[in-house]
Amino acid sequence: MLSPEIVSDCYLEQSDVYELRSMQPDINKSSSVWDYKPWWCRPWSILLTGVTLISGSWIVFKAIWVTVLVAIPILTWMGFFLLVYPRSMAESGVLQVQEESDRI
Repeated sequence: MLSPEIVSDCYLEQSDVYELRSMQPDINKSSSVWDYKPWWCRPWSILLTGVTLISGSWIVFKAIWVTVLVAIPILTWMGFFLLVYPRSMAESGVLQVQEESDRI
């Protein structure tokens, strides 16, 4: 597990979920990880940022090798936060903890 200093702002720790639930009662029953994210860490902003950076490298440098070097880490970052992270949060059961405690 990565230390909190290394983890980006888009990463949501389990303890953060509990804290957010106590602060925002209207989203307590949400099973979507995106409901717990700030506006700048939503799917549309991740896609827009990635496309802008990759397109910008092509517009500025006009070299395919530079664009590929920029695109590889950006696409990895986008793939993680748009595909892997939401699926792992859903499978971990962290988002369903509050719903189960409400039933008791």
